[in-house]
This record gives sequence, C-alpha cells and structure tokens, in this order.
Amino acid sequence: MKITKLESKVSGAGKPYKVVDLEDANGVYKDKLAFPSFSQFESMEVGSEIECELNDKFINDPKGLKPKKNNFTNNMEVKAQNIAKAQENKELSIQISSTARDATLIVTTFYKDLTDEEIKVKWLEWREWLSNNFDPREDRKLNSNGDPVPFSFPDEKPF
Repeated sequence: MKITKLESKVSGAGKPYKVVDLEDANGVYKDKLAFPSFSQFESMEVGSEIECELNDKFINDPKGLKPKKNNFTNNMEVKAQNIAKAQENKELSIQISSTARDATLIVTTFYKDLTDEEIKVKWLEWREWLSNNFDPREDRKLNSNGDPVPFSFPDEKPF
C-alpha cells in the first residue's frame, strides 16, 4: 500500500502515533492509525510503500511478518537494575536521616552551653563521624571490605 498522507501526533499520554491515508488497487483508506508497535512505523513517509493489514481504524503488521521479540529477559534485567538502584537510594536516605537525627540528639544532650556557631561545628563533626561509621548490615562490626571497624569518638569527647 502506498502512503498518500502522513501526520505525526502525540497522544494525551505522551505516546507517538501517526494518522495515515493509504491507497492501493482496491481503493483509498483514510485516517488509519499507526503506533510504534507497527514494524515500519519509523520508516513511514509520504509516497513510500508499506506492507500492512488494515482493520477499522488501525494499521497492523501482516500475519507472520511481525518480528517476534523476546523482551522478557531484557525487561527482567531492567527491573532488577531498577530494584537495586531503589534499594541503594533507600539505604542512603536512611543513612542521611538517621545520622542527622543522631547528631542532633548528641549535640543537644551533651553540648548545652555553646553558641549557635559552635553548635553547628559540633553537629557537623558528629554527623560526619556517624556517617563514616554507619553500616546498615546486620554484622555492624565489619566495614564493606570485611575489615573490623575501629571505634573512636571525634577529637573531643562530650562527657
């Protein structure tokens, strides 16, 4: 079938599609819709020939022509990567919020007679120490390399 008119559009959901007029020896077909799932979607141009089947509104690949795609494995890999990324972000969020909370508790409990600037400095010291020693794993005695984590306070002990 020969394409006589082609108009590219975007659906309300942001998906691309094309409105196409076609003609062959049997007649003219107006306002047929083609979607990216149609194998020749990207190469469609006015005047070009395409192999297709038509129904009431849509342009489809002819039976047996549509390439079979095994996207299941690819989709599972993408899903696994997304889960791993979300888990990393979750652990980072927990680390940020819990070290900020704990630094606030330590500073407000043990450093009552400091100026605002001194409180800020102490809070940052404790926050850094807590962040450097944060380990969300069950075995908190080992760092990510499997080495023992030495326990040490910042330079000045609060008590």
